[in-house]
Amino acid sequence: MKQRVLSERALDELRDMINEINESHIPIVVEGSNDVETLRKIGIQGEIIKLNSGKSIVDFCETLATRYDKVILLLDWDRKGKELTGRIRRILQSYGIKCILKCRRKIAKIFPYASAVEEINI
Repeated sequence: MKQRVLSERALDELRDMINEINESHIPIVVEGSNDVETLRKIGIQGEIIKLNSGKSIVDFCETLATRYDKVILLLDWDRKGKELTGRIRRILQSYGIKCILKCRRKIAKIFPYASAVEEINI
Protein backbone atom coordinates (compact mmCIF):
# COMPACT_ATOMS: atom_id res chain seq x y z
CA MET A 1 0.00 0.00 0.00
CA LYS A 2 1.22 3.48 -0.84
CA GLN A 3 2.43 5.49 2.16
CA ARG A 4 0.32 8.62 2.65
CA VAL A 5 1.62 11.72 4.36
CA LEU A 6 -0.46 13.01 7.25
CA SER A 7 -0.68 16.67 8.12
CA GLU A 8 1.03 17.84 11.29
CA ARG A 9 -2.41 18.39 12.83
CA ALA A 10 -3.50 14.83 12.00
CA LEU A 11 -0.25 13.45 13.45
CA ASP A 12 -0.82 15.45 16.64
CA GLU A 13 -4.38 14.12 16.91
CA LEU A 14 -3.12 10.57 16.39
CA ARG A 15 -0.35 10.96 19.01
CA ASP A 16 -2.83 12.41 21.51
CA MET A 17 -5.24 9.53 20.92
CA ILE A 18 -2.48 6.91 21.26
CA ASN A 19 -1.31 8.49 24.53
CA GLU A 20 -4.89 8.60 25.82
CA ILE A 21 -5.43 4.93 24.97
CA ASN A 22 -2.12 3.86 26.52
CA GLU A 23 -2.82 5.80 29.73
CA SER A 24 -6.38 4.48 30.03
CA HIS A 25 -5.41 0.79 30.26
CA ILE A 26 -8.73 -0.07 28.58
CA PRO A 27 -8.46 -3.14 26.30
CA ILE A 28 -9.05 -2.69 22.57
CA VAL A 29 -11.15 -5.14 20.55
CA VAL A 30 -10.08 -5.60 16.91
CA GLU A 31 -10.99 -8.08 14.20
CA GLY A 32 -7.74 -9.97 13.64
CA SER A 33 -3.97 -10.39 13.86
CA ASN A 34 -3.15 -7.80 11.19
CA ASP A 35 -5.06 -5.20 13.18
CA VAL A 36 -3.05 -6.06 16.30
CA GLU A 37 0.18 -5.71 14.35
CA THR A 38 -0.88 -2.34 12.90
CA LEU A 39 -1.82 -0.93 16.31
CA ARG A 40 1.51 -2.07 17.78
CA LYS A 41 3.34 -0.34 14.91
CA ILE A 42 1.65 2.99 15.65
CA GLY A 43 2.45 2.76 19.36
CA ILE A 44 -0.49 1.13 21.14
CA GLN A 45 0.97 -0.67 24.15
CA GLY A 46 -1.99 -2.02 26.08
CA GLU A 47 -4.08 -5.15 25.76
CA ILE A 48 -5.47 -5.83 22.30
CA ILE A 49 -8.07 -8.57 21.96
CA LYS A 50 -8.81 -10.30 18.64
CA LEU A 51 -12.44 -10.97 17.83
CA ASN A 52 -11.49 -13.70 15.36
CA SER A 53 -10.37 -16.22 17.95
CA GLY A 54 -12.57 -19.18 17.05
CA LYS A 55 -15.40 -18.30 19.47
CA SER A 56 -18.89 -17.23 18.51
CA ILE A 57 -19.60 -13.54 18.96
CA VAL A 58 -21.87 -14.27 21.91
CA ASP A 59 -19.23 -16.44 23.64
CA PHE A 60 -16.58 -13.81 22.90
CA CYS A 61 -18.74 -11.10 24.49
CA GLU A 62 -19.57 -13.27 27.50
CA THR A 63 -15.84 -13.79 28.09
CA LEU A 64 -15.19 -10.03 27.84
CA ALA A 65 -18.04 -9.35 30.25
CA THR A 66 -16.43 -11.54 32.92
CA ARG A 67 -13.13 -9.64 32.68
CA TYR A 68 -13.82 -5.98 31.88
CA ASP A 69 -16.23 -3.17 32.58
CA LYS A 70 -15.06 -1.07 29.59
CA VAL A 71 -13.63 -1.86 26.17
CA ILE A 72 -12.59 0.19 23.16
CA LEU A 73 -14.23 -1.17 20.00
CA LEU A 74 -11.88 -0.60 17.07
CA LEU A 75 -13.32 -2.78 14.35
CA ASP A 76 -13.03 -1.81 10.68
CA TRP A 77 -15.27 0.92 9.37
CA ASP A 78 -16.36 -0.96 6.25
CA ARG A 79 -19.87 -2.49 6.09
CA LYS A 80 -18.85 -5.71 7.87
CA GLY A 81 -16.97 -3.80 10.58
CA LYS A 82 -19.91 -1.48 11.19
CA GLU A 83 -22.27 -4.44 11.52
CA LEU A 84 -19.89 -6.25 13.90
CA THR A 85 -19.41 -3.11 15.97
CA GLY A 86 -23.16 -2.68 16.35
CA ARG A 87 -23.77 -6.31 17.24
CA ILE A 88 -20.90 -6.53 19.74
CA ARG A 89 -21.87 -3.21 21.28
CA ARG A 90 -25.47 -4.34 21.82
CA ILE A 91 -24.39 -7.63 23.41
CA LEU A 92 -21.76 -6.06 25.66
CA GLN A 93 -24.10 -3.29 26.75
CA SER A 94 -26.66 -5.93 27.73
CA TYR A 95 -23.98 -7.13 30.20
CA GLY A 96 -23.42 -3.59 31.45
CA ILE A 97 -20.09 -3.16 29.65
CA LYS A 98 -19.26 0.35 28.45
CA CYS A 99 -18.20 0.36 24.79
CA ILE A 100 -15.98 3.23 23.72
CA LEU A 101 -16.26 4.17 20.03
CA LYS A 102 -14.52 7.57 20.09
CA CYS A 103 -11.19 6.12 18.88
CA ARG A 104 -12.84 4.36 15.95
CA ARG A 105 -14.45 7.62 14.80
CA LYS A 106 -11.25 9.59 15.29
CA ILE A 107 -9.09 7.13 13.32
CA ALA A 108 -11.64 7.08 10.48
CA LYS A 109 -11.38 10.88 10.37
CA ILE A 110 -7.55 10.95 10.48
CA PHE A 111 -7.26 8.21 7.83
CA PRO A 112 -10.16 8.91 5.43
CA TYR A 113 -8.59 6.69 2.73
CA ALA A 114 -8.67 3.61 5.00
CA SER A 115 -11.64 1.34 5.59
CA ALA A 116 -9.82 -1.09 7.89
CA VAL A 117 -7.51 -0.86 10.88
CA GLU A 118 -4.77 -2.73 9.01
CA GLU A 119 -4.76 0.01 6.32
CA ILE A 120 -3.50 2.61 8.79
CA ASN A 121 0.09 3.60 8.20
CA ILE A 122 2.23 6.54 9.20
